[in-house]
Amino acid sequence: IALSRLEKPVKFSLTRVVGSLVLCITCVFGLGAVTTLDAFKLNDRELSETYNNKGFIYSFISYAFSSNVSAPDGYESTDFNTFIDKIESEYVSAQDRLGFDSSVFDEVDNVIAIQVESFVDPYLLSAMGAEAYEKDPIPFIRYLCENYNSGTVEVPVFGGSTVKSEFEFITGLNMDYVPVGYNPYTKQILKTSTDSITRFFKNNGYSVTAMHNYRGEFFNRDKVYENLGFDRYIPMELMSGVQKKPGTIWANDSILLEQLDLILNKDENNKNFVFTVTVQLHGNYFPIDKDDYTMEIYDTFPGATGEDVVGSVAYYVSQAQEVDKFISELIAYLDSRENEKSFVVFYSDHMPTLYADIHGEESYVTQFFTWDNLGLQKQEDKKLQLYELSTYVFDLLQVDGIVTHKLQQNYSYLKEWEMTLA
Repeated sequence: IALSRLEKPVKFSLTRVVGSLVLCITCVFGLGAVTTLDAFKLNDRELSETYNNKGFIYSFISYAFSSNVSAPDGYESTDFNTFIDKIESEYVSAQDRLGFDSSVFDEVDNVIAIQVESFVDPYLLSAMGAEAYEKDPIPFIRYLCENYNSGTVEVPVFGGSTVKSEFEFITGLNMDYVPVGYNPYTKQILKTSTDSITRFFKNNGYSVTAMHNYRGEFFNRDKVYENLGFDRYIPMELMSGVQKKPGTIWANDSILLEQLDLILNKDENNKNFVFTVTVQLHGNYFPIDKDDYTMEIYDTFPGATGEDVVGSVAYYVSQAQEVDKFISELIAYLDSRENEKSFVVFYSDHMPTLYADIHGEESYVTQFFTWDNLGLQKQEDKKLQLYELSTYVFDLLQVDGIVTHKLQQNYSYLKEWEMTLA
């Protein structure tokens, strides 16, 4: 107020107003034009390197201008009904492709998908492998990998942006075809419904539930899940007795077993599809004191960044042990439900940042593993893209999926068939 009183009055000038507007418009469109240059484009797989080498302003502007999707040439004139009809007409059914008379899908009571936050086998953190640890940190998960269908998935993100992995699994769509700054939840599904595995299960008589032991509105999940077809969503706010590690905001995953019990017992006569997002293994991985180690760690991790990487690995290992315990209790619980057939798929949304701190590079390959009491035969470990994982699940269950699955299943079948002709 004092400065405004000291300011000298300035006569209105249309020229100055127009000049200011022209300058602003030039700056905005100029920045947009510059970011289209090859030298200014972000590498999807090297965002942290871009930031470290070129700084905040460059990264911020590039990311901001690459957060929207533009319709490709010819999009408006595309007849998608014809395209979908073509997929349906060329599709070879699961029964014909896999050669069976009756599908195991008819027997399934519960299908549960669990996205395990930032999971990595601790053996992969060290060049010493198993020898880096006093004992196996994840014995039950390793048992599942060795005895049930499992493998690896290439995910679209590293160390964060969980919903991009979530989106690929639920829809079967590939994030490679959208800009690095694009978030499908906040940009698209927040206001628009889309096809999904959720709708497939709902159309086949399943109750469909999503749950996540974190804030319900994070990434707009409280609205997005409805547009993905879920009938109900159970976030952390609706969970009683959530436990957290001192000094952290991340809930223990053990609470999810209690919630699953409530879901399965709510509609005892119904079949259930439950999609779960865990959070316990989320970073940061603050080093813990030597006295708090849950096992001896023999690797010193030479060349790793950070003041106490061993302490950080010890923290991660302690949390991975608890997650392993939660998963073993979950499977024991499902196995104890007499006369119910269940299939569970676990997958990691992305590698933890701790991996890059140790190895000096990012990795986009994570693990998936399954459990079932359907008597499914253990196959050779698969190497998949994450968007193909739900397609693979439908193949294991011997059932046709949604349109994106049919496209993938048919392409894979035709490719394998053509190879037999060579």
